[in-house]
Amino acid sequence: MDSKINIRRRIYLIGASSHQLVGCKLPSNKQVLSVLFFNIREVKLSLRESARLVIDETLIFWQKARIPTREVRNCVPMLEELYNTWRSLQKNSSRRTNTQIKNENEFVQCFDELLSKLNTSHFNAGIEDINICTALSHTKNDVLQFALDHSKKEQFREDYRELLELTIIFLGRTPHRGISFRIPGASHHARWMAKAIYCLKIFIFRNQFKMSPRQQKACQDTCIFIVSIYVKKYENIDQKVAFVSLKKMCGHLWYLSPETAALAFFDINVPLSEKKKMVVALNTIDTSEYTANRFAIDIKNLSLLKSNCISDFINSSSVKLFHRFNIKTDFLNEDPVLWKINQHYIQGLNKFINLKVVNDAAERGVKLMSDYNNLITKNEDQKQFLIQTIYDYRQRYPNANKNTLKNYI
Repeated sequence: MDSKINIRRRIYLIGASSHQLVGCKLPSNKQVLSVLFFNIREVKLSLRESARLVIDETLIFWQKARIPTREVRNCVPMLEELYNTWRSLQKNSSRRTNTQIKNENEFVQCFDELLSKLNTSHFNAGIEDINICTALSHTKNDVLQFALDHSKKEQFREDYRELLELTIIFLGRTPHRGISFRIPGASHHARWMAKAIYCLKIFIFRNQFKMSPRQQKACQDTCIFIVSIYVKKYENIDQKVAFVSLKKMCGHLWYLSPETAALAFFDINVPLSEKKKMVVALNTIDTSEYTANRFAIDIKNLSLLKSNCISDFINSSSVKLFHRFNIKTDFLNEDPVLWKINQHYIQGLNKFINLKVVNDAAERGVKLMSDYNNLITKNEDQKQFLIQTIYDYRQRYPNANKNTLKNYI
């Protein structure tokens, strides 16, 4: 009878369960799983509860060794993933195919490994790679000093600081706040910085997962581009990637048209001397019959932009901006020093401070339409009414917090 109970208690591929982690070494995957199964089968806890208890017990060993680890909430899913891998193998245990046997052997081979994903100290600086070290040999010190200086300053967005700190770690130094790694956030097309952060993390932890030579080379080239910062410096490194980057940049010069350049009249960061030149440039007559919406320039001549000032993009067509927003231009007859007390200038400044970026508003509108297009109704009138209703609802209730809901009860 006892032998039958012992056989029943033996776990597929694991062996006997254990009520706690023992020994003076860091727990292996097999030890962690044996305690996990004890909590599930003997104590009758759920997978999540059992995983949390085992992780708490495991972290004690890591903390005694003074090895930095992730938070518990980030470690639990890793153990659950290991359990789910075992579960999928256990379901097919009766099938003795070559694939099943191979998967079982691979799973057993990882038993003696540590639950290393808990450890965030197993990283390698990007500068340790010989190719990156060679590529950044002339720019490393300048970029490193730039990142160290600006990481200490207040940043408008936390991901700006994260990118600076990752750059410092990538170059083999320690940020002033210490070395820490945040969980990668959403990687989307709207913000390329998210991809830059994600790419740096991939290369820093390149030895903790498998990458093909092609993938590692692509990640390596992207990291060089990110850390180099300046396009001109990167152009000397890889002409092919530089050409693509410069071509993309040329497609984003629409803001250099005479009308949009006039927004600089209301920019406090533009020197007064430059604003005086802009006023003089307003008298330059735009002789072209048709002014293109985009500023066009050949990639070969892109370096000439560095010698241009804002006043070089101002001409008589720039006055259209003031007419479009019903702003009187009498302040242009005064010295720029006096503009801040001119009522018409203040009126224009207030309008442009609250001016919404068309691209952001358009993206939200397109997203709303793509989510609900033909979802509830195909009638065009009802569809327009539905979109307006959803938009109004989101304006009133931007989130589901209690404080937000109380305002409308």
